[in-house]
Parts: sequence; structure tokens; C-alpha cells
Amino acid sequence: AAQAMPFGIFDARSVAMGGTGVSAGSSGNAAYFNPALLAVARPDDRFSFEIMVAARAYDPDKVRDDIDTLDSSGQNLSNAISQFNQSQTQVNATQLANALGAFQNALRTVGNKSAEANAFASPLTVGVPGTTLGWAISAAARADVGVKAFYESADDATLTGYQNAAAAYAASGNMADLLALLNTSGNGTTLNDPNLLSHVDIRGAGFAEFGVSLAHEFESLGKLAIGITPKYVRVYTVDFRASAQNPEINADQGRKDYASSNLDVGLAQDLGAGFRWGLVGKNVI
Repeated sequence: AAQAMPFGIFDARSVAMGGTGVSAGSSGNAAYFNPALLAVARPDDRFSFEIMVAARAYDPDKVRDDIDTLDSSGQNLSNAISQFNQSQTQVNATQLANALGAFQNALRTVGNKSAEANAFASPLTVGVPGTTLGWAISAAARADVGVKAFYESADDATLTGYQNAAAAYAASGNMADLLALLNTSGNGTTLNDPNLLSHVDIRGAGFAEFGVSLAHEFESLGKLAIGITPKYVRVYTVDFRASAQNPEINADQGRKDYASSNLDVGLAQDLGAGFRWGLVGKNVI
């Protein structure tokens, strides 16, 4: 099966067969895979009513845990900078240097890792197969989201320089070292958050749709089944970039909503001996 994006339905049988739901689906999931399957169902397939919920997460590098650590260390760094600006002592400089080192380690760990997740839910799927007229009513929602952390090597030098300047003042207490720290990483009187290029990108899409599927098997075309699913679709997209020092995920940031009517068109045909082919075009309008 070739597709630009998964259909979002996790049917055990089709997944086990390599994602062949377009030709191997049943009347219960034909509305999602291929509406033409409603006209080539098995003889004992009379009626179906299904409620489906499924979810999948792929995070082999544990990027979610690393982002949590990065967020925590970033907050600690901000607090250390704020504390130093309130009282520019050697003790606070030591805490600042330690916070910079911990944040730098966390940033290196999370760099260039990614994760993704998918979810699908259908509170209503009713299908009645038939060669003359197969039909189905369906309502479903799905979501796909991906997270990727980008680590810029230039930030390593920025943080190292910041940490070395803080450590130098913490060790000496000299006014010259204090001024060097404030001028290198601040405005001459107070310190600023480090100006970092590293970031976390979050992109996702959610879909909610309601459709009515119709299918018919045409004897004149060698028992070729043709099916359509006119449907109402609402699409939600999220696309935003979070700073490495504050990588909090906010689903409302960068969100856009769309609504429209659309159409799925499918073909299916039994070849005998248990074989069947299928072809579907999703959202062809």
C-alpha cells in the first residue's frame, strides 16, 4: 500500500497484511479504507456496527523525557540568571555556572531527536454491504503529531563562554571578571538569557469527518465495484517553534482550522481464489 499519510485507522488484519486495507478491508471499515469494498463483501457479511479507538506512539529515543529534562534545566537556568541579577555574588555565580552546565548537557542530549504519535477514534460506523447497493454511515476523528528537536552547534560555544565567564567570577570575585561576565552575556549591568539558535518544532494535524458511503458492483465491467464517500471534513493544524530554553508544547499556538466538503472514490474487484484488488483516492476534491 502506498500513501502520503496513513489513513489513521488501525485495523489488525490489514496491518498484519502490510497495510492492505484498501483491498482487504471489511464492511465495518470500508468507509475509511475504500468505499467500493461495500459491494464486494463476503457472502456472510450482512451488517456491521463498530466503535473503534486506537493510538500509536513512536519515541525510540525517549525524546519526551529529554524535552522534560531540557524544560526543567531551562527553568533552573532562568531562575539562576534572575537570582544573580538580584545579587551579583560569587555564590550566585557558582549556581549560575552549574545551571549553565546542566542546561548545556540537556541540550546536547535532546539534540536532533524526534518522536511521533497517531490516534484514531470512531464513535459511529454502520455498514450494510450489497452488490446492488452497499452503504455505510461513518463519523471519525484522527490526529497525527510530530516533535523534533534541532541542536545548533553554535550554541555549544555560546553556553561554554557564558559558563566560563560565570565560573571565572565565582572563583575570583574580581570586578574585572564580573564586568567581563556582564558585558559578554548581558547589557553591562545585568545578565540576559543566552541567545540560542536551537529549537523544538511541533507539527500536527487533526481531522474530524462525517460521511455516507455508497457502492455498486457493475456486471458489465467484470463485476468491478465502484464506491464513493461524500463527506464533511474539519481539519485542525498546529505548527509552531519553541525555544530550547522553554520548550513547552502549546496546542493553541500556531493553530489553524479549516472546514470543507470532500469525496473519497474507490474501486475493488474480486479476482477469485481469495484474491482481490483495490484502489482508492482520498479527499479528491
